[in-house]
Amino acid sequence: MSEDYAKFIDGARKLSETIYEWVYENQPVIILGHNDADGISATAIISKTLYRAGVRFHARILRRLEASELERASSSGRMTILCDMGSGYLSLLSKYSWNGGLAILDHHKPELFEAPSNSIHINPHLYGLDGVSEISGSGVAYIVSKGFSRVECKDLAVLAIVGALGDMQDIDVGRSLRGVNKLIVKEAEGEGYLTVQRDLLLPGRESRPIHIALASLVNPFIPGLSGDEDACISFLSKLGISLKESGRWRTLSDLSKEEKQMLFNELLRYLAENSYPTSILRDLIGTVYILQKERRFSYMRDAREYASLLNACSRMGLYGLALTIAMGDRGDDTIAKAESTYIDYRRKISSYIRTILSEPGRIISMGKFYLLKCLDLVEEDLLSVVTSIITESYLADRGLPVIALSGASSGEVKVSARLPRSSKVQNMDLGLVMRRAASRVGGEGGGHSVAAGAYIAKGKVEDFIAALVEEMG
Repeated sequence: MSEDYAKFIDGARKLSETIYEWVYENQPVIILGHNDADGISATAIISKTLYRAGVRFHARILRRLEASELERASSSGRMTILCDMGSGYLSLLSKYSWNGGLAILDHHKPELFEAPSNSIHINPHLYGLDGVSEISGSGVAYIVSKGFSRVECKDLAVLAIVGALGDMQDIDVGRSLRGVNKLIVKEAEGEGYLTVQRDLLLPGRESRPIHIALASLVNPFIPGLSGDEDACISFLSKLGISLKESGRWRTLSDLSKEEKQMLFNELLRYLAENSYPTSILRDLIGTVYILQKERRFSYMRDAREYASLLNACSRMGLYGLALTIAMGDRGDDTIAKAESTYIDYRRKISSYIRTILSEPGRIISMGKFYLLKCLDLVEEDLLSVVTSIITESYLADRGLPVIALSGASSGEVKVSARLPRSSKVQNMDLGLVMRRAASRVGGEGGGHSVAAGAYIAKGKVEDFIAALVEEMG
């Protein structure tokens, strides 16, 4: 273990001892978590830890930190814990009195502002670590949970892995996790909760028939196959890959090594013949994280699929369902609802991608970045997903940021920004760019260096774009 990792883990555990004292003194604790897979996993980790410690709590999942929510929490006099958010809004949080105590458990780059009084701020950036790639919000929550004395929480390591994969931190060799994330992986492996393999990274590799898994592939998005089960059946049949065995649908995990290689090679040929970039498949083979305590053929067996399921439920507005699953509910009705939502989510995403790629004027080159115009198409909770897919599947070779716009339920405009994994842009910090450009037009923004967002007034779009051009130099 490196010295920096050790300092962070030791520092976080010491601060968690104070959190442990505060939660007993100011019950029921208020837990507020971000609405992505990482934030939901982090919220579940803290919630399960408090439950096991006998501490009462109320957990809520939020799209963003808003004044009304902060006013309600701060005025309650109870302990408040922020999961996977807060570090970028220290100045806003400092406007409120946190008499019951405030804990900020985050991995986003902190705002250059002093943390509120009577608060504990745990963030890897404060220890010289990279919150984009070395540990996620759920990883921070897991390290904190381990600092709670007399509470057993080793099984929660898998949720930290789910959260890290949901936050696309699998950027090491072979789409693997690195940094503190890797330490958590080793811990989960050692306890028998996890096994690590190398395989094709199709969604539902253990849970879905192979033709449905192929049709469910949206990142990368393969025109003519993604979202079209009939086309995938035809594609696989021409390869001579049997879809059933002993009357049961075969999954990707049932295929032989030779069949998987043949499938990958044929996908490359298909893309080349149809003039699509074959580079979009570069990350389709990589590291697979299997959760050993989850039932085989379930959506939660593969950690990436688990993260996608949580993300789908949340992005479709079912925050409670996502958190319930992360908390461990495996009831038939719960899982059926989640799986149905997941299918609807992927179909909707596929439809959006097809529309964007087929309609001229949706993607515009702005010189320093690409502008993705989705104001009349994509709802705000799905914008970041669509932006990521377009960025990695179709614009990655350009190496430039992608900035997407959609309408928000608040009447504002939601902005999502992504930088391709392969980008050669030097010293680009999208979180800082979003914060500065948004503030120049009276909005708010922030995030990671490679993935960020903002909210701006509807009438300020052109001014915001002009500010982006200036901020990017």
